[in-house]
Amino acid sequence: MKKLLLFLGISAFVNLESQNFTWVQGTSTIDIPATYGTMGSPSALNSPGSRHGCAHWVDASGDLWLFGGEGDPANWHSDLWKYTVSTNQWTWVRGANVINTQGSYGTMGTSSPSNDPGAREFPTSWTDAAGNFWMFGGSGYGSTSTFGILADLWKYNPTTNEWTWMHGYNTVAQPGVYGTLGTAAPTNTPGARYGAGSWKDASGNLWMFGGRGFASLPQQGYLNDLWKYDPATNQWTWMSGANTNNQAGLYGTMSTPSSTNVAGARYFPTIWADMTSELYLLGGFGFSASSAGHLNDLWKYDPVANTWTWLKGQNTANNTAVYGTMGTPAASNLPGGRYTGTSWVDGSGDLWTFGGNGWTASSAAGPGELNDVFRYNIANNEWTWMAGSNQINQNGTYGTMGVPAPGNIPGARMYNTWWKTPDGKFWLYGGEGYDATQTTTGNNNDLWTMTTPCNPDSVTIAPGKIVCSGAPVVLTAHNGGPTTMWYGSPTSTLSLGSGTTLTNSTLTAVSGQSVFTYYAEANSCTATPRPFVTFTVNALPSLTITATTATLCRGEVFTLTASGANTYTWSVASQTAPAIVITPTTVGTPTYIVTGTSTVTGCSTSLSQTVHVNACQGLDHNSLSNNVALFPNPNKGNFNVQISGLDSAELTIYNALGQSVSKHSLINASNAIKTDLTSGIYYYQLKSNSKLITGGKLIIE
Repeated sequence: MKKLLLFLGISAFVNLESQNFTWVQGTSTIDIPATYGTMGSPSALNSPGSRHGCAHWVDASGDLWLFGGEGDPANWHSDLWKYTVSTNQWTWVRGANVINTQGSYGTMGTSSPSNDPGAREFPTSWTDAAGNFWMFGGSGYGSTSTFGILADLWKYNPTTNEWTWMHGYNTVAQPGVYGTLGTAAPTNTPGARYGAGSWKDASGNLWMFGGRGFASLPQQGYLNDLWKYDPATNQWTWMSGANTNNQAGLYGTMSTPSSTNVAGARYFPTIWADMTSELYLLGGFGFSASSAGHLNDLWKYDPVANTWTWLKGQNTANNTAVYGTMGTPAASNLPGGRYTGTSWVDGSGDLWTFGGNGWTASSAAGPGELNDVFRYNIANNEWTWMAGSNQINQNGTYGTMGVPAPGNIPGARMYNTWWKTPDGKFWLYGGEGYDATQTTTGNNNDLWTMTTPCNPDSVTIAPGKIVCSGAPVVLTAHNGGPTTMWYGSPTSTLSLGSGTTLTNSTLTAVSGQSVFTYYAEANSCTATPRPFVTFTVNALPSLTITATTATLCRGEVFTLTASGANTYTWSVASQTAPAIVITPTTVGTPTYIVTGTSTVTGCSTSLSQTVHVNACQGLDHNSLSNNVALFPNPNKGNFNVQISGLDSAELTIYNALGQSVSKHSLINASNAIKTDLTSGIYYYQLKSNSKLITGGKLIIE
């Protein structure tokens, strides 16, 4: 089927896990015929050839399978192929090596070596919990030579290599039997369709949404019916949506689930199931709330509550993309309207899509084939453009076969065949689009792989770009989930903490600067490297304060001088000079604080200085009351202290730093004091019964 025509002092380095494509096999040119070899025998020469629209499965060994698809225009296949990852070889397993074959249905429910589905493209496919492959419908051949839309359900057992026709019709263009909404019944069956979305839930049920085909009436159109199939009972249940075609979407309020919400009718949506079996659906071609076209609305379906939630994107058709910066998530990023994109889920639970047909950021270019890669983080509700071009109809960059490289990218294409293997790799085969050089589209036969991260994709540091000793550092692992663990090396098993964030406030710098590196790992992932962040912690300024005196009298002037930083801020009237002059006006022990900042690193630290301020009333014997006097003053170190009227007293002398340097007990009315103090300015206090009587300045000449 052809396409529808419509920083200073700090270094912080963040490792973003590169998503590198590898061209594994096939050619870099379009329209290459198949090489079948011998049925059942793998060979390096075998190839399914150029085709699109195949059914696809992954078996228990992690090998890749495909069935059918369209090759040359208007020619369809019914061959079944297996690609063995470990040997890099294809095997033609069964089915015809000729085109446009009819189906051989046998007896419904009975496996047989002679059973084979007819040639077809765009069927819906699943792998069940037992490892069996399932396939529904598509466009092709039933039991007759009439080409049309199919509604047959098949099961393939890879152990016995046999097909079983399980349910549905062996003729084309059959409408559905819906029964009662929410009720399983043996007679229920979806109508014939192609391009439906599919997923499997945790209970092993197979789900199918939409497509193009037949609802309950024999008129073809776009569908939005949601079906559940239970392999254990071989019964279908109509779960949601309409039993008529071409239904507009009922969007409700964004991010709010409702029993009345439902995605509009469409085909080729991109479908994922998250770790809790909830369905996520992006775009497709069909009906928005008001018109038809390429869609970019993102929906979530909760199978337990049976409710739809419109999460993101527009409720109109044909919207252009918002790419933002490659590798950077943003709330404003959006894939453009598109259909036939691939889908896979990485080890962190993020949703990925590649290519399809749709819109880039340019409305003038119109829709075309795409080769962009987007990732959606469920927790943050954000898209990230991860790889590929933001233009339509781009050729691929193949590089060297078998060698991953950042510049490798498949050409733009639609109707892809893809797989997600248990080791976290995404695989892509063929599709209709562009090869390495051609400017026209064709069918490809190239096989690609890309390792998607099961680890967080990046680690960032906060706050800002300046890290100073002792400051709290908050490390955040992005898109890793709550099982993130933190380590000090790429391979260490000694965890430093757990959770999506790690806070550390004990980091200190040695010899000015120290470099730290932290690594994050999620889900015990070893398939991709641990992302890391490296940053430098700077030492704080070595701040000092000197005072011209530490003990003084009220009203006396003194100076505080700070050093060890580049800029200073004092607690006294926000003065900013390195040296400030202060005149205390009250008695006490005031504390002065200075904050010093290094203009090189931006780091700051604070230091305080306390001084003693005395009243110093009456500094000589003429001004002292109660017959208390000290004289002479100045003196040579010998002086008299008179304490008439007091039984006893204690004299304490302090130096300019506030340190006690001499003490004397006074028990007489007149006391001769002898000291060995050197010349300088001192301060004294006279106390009686622990009560301050007087104090002042003492000058030794």
